[in-house]
Amino acid sequence: MKLRKRVLLMGGGMAAAVVVLMTGIGYWKMSGFAAQAEGAAGKLQDWSLDIATRKGQAAVDAMEGLLDKQVDGMLNEFEARIREGGGIHRSEQAQTWTAVNQYDKSEQTLVLPALKIGGKVMPKTASFSVPLPILDGLTKRQGGSFTVFQRMNEAGDMLRVATTVRTATGTRGVGTFIPAINPDGAPNKVIETILRKEPYQGAAFVVDSWVHAEYRPLLDPAGRVVGILYAGQKQQAVPAIRSYFEMPALGDQGRMFVLGAKGDAKGTFIIAPPGERDGDSILDATDTEGNAYVSQLIDMAVAAKDAEPVHLEATTDQKLHYRATYFPKWDWVIVTEVPDSAFADVHNALHSGRNSTILMMVGAGALILVAALALAHRFAGSLAGPIETLSGLGHRFSEGKDLQVPPNRT
Repeated sequence: MKLRKRVLLMGGGMAAAVVVLMTGIGYWKMSGFAAQAEGAAGKLQDWSLDIATRKGQAAVDAMEGLLDKQVDGMLNEFEARIREGGGIHRSEQAQTWTAVNQYDKSEQTLVLPALKIGGKVMPKTASFSVPLPILDGLTKRQGGSFTVFQRMNEAGDMLRVATTVRTATGTRGVGTFIPAINPDGAPNKVIETILRKEPYQGAAFVVDSWVHAEYRPLLDPAGRVVGILYAGQKQQAVPAIRSYFEMPALGDQGRMFVLGAKGDAKGTFIIAPPGERDGDSILDATDTEGNAYVSQLIDMAVAAKDAEPVHLEATTDQKLHYRATYFPKWDWVIVTEVPDSAFADVHNALHSGRNSTILMMVGAGALILVAALALAHRFAGSLAGPIETLSGLGHRFSEGKDLQVPPNRT
């Protein structure tokens, strides 16, 4: 091989090795940077979901305080209107009731004296077409629901004898009662508090659903608890709460909603997202692997300490990211759901930036290689030319031929 080619190959090979090494190092560094950036983006994604869920929890917590005041005001007016009407008293008229336990639906028949307000007996009716004095007017003006309970026995079971609470069938929830002892054998907190002649405020199971309620004892002239006055508001019916959960979870992506946490309400929509209905159940929803992920998410949220948000990923028709937190006062699970596509732009931008940078490095390496080869070719010519000339002269001299020295071109 001629010296010129050897020099050219040696110089070009060294330049190519340097370019390949630099490109490889650049690719390795960029891949590491992209991995770090994706990790940071993933942490930001988790943080964003946590913040959205915690904000939902804070909104519900703040709304609880407002509901306390609202329900307290409702009951204050209820009491005032009853006092203006002359109070609630027993009449001489007897009424026969088939009382239904609101929890286990067991029935018992009993006779109680009818109650009257302002000298008029309150009608025993389950129909909203028959008006109830005071209660109907308050419900129309303030919303929510109002009830008069009558004590059934010494144990303290309390029967709804007049109410604006509407059942699932559209009738008044009269004839249902709150037992002093719950089906699990524990004292009912509402009744236990009322029998101490103290008011009870907070979440309560009313007829067939949970509401934010206040109960106050109704006393006879001797100071004995003979009934209860009640005012309540379904939390999910409050416009501010519902409108909050109708907003997208992150930017314009994802959704937030509320599920029941326990018992028959577990997995049912308390506040459904757009496209779903309150009361519908998704407890049995499964992912592509057959896992009941909604049930799992609820159990995780209820079991978490200090209402810390829990995380779950599930794939149905798309990959979904979930955060959930438990609000024990209302037995709610607050859920944030965001599709994986919501974060696709970030991941795509990172991949695109990495690939573009690598292509630029490869292109720059190619230009450097071409320039290096050109320089190597020129260097090979300047180095090998004189040596090849001398070699040719030596060869002619060995053959006894005349020597012709090339003119000096410098």
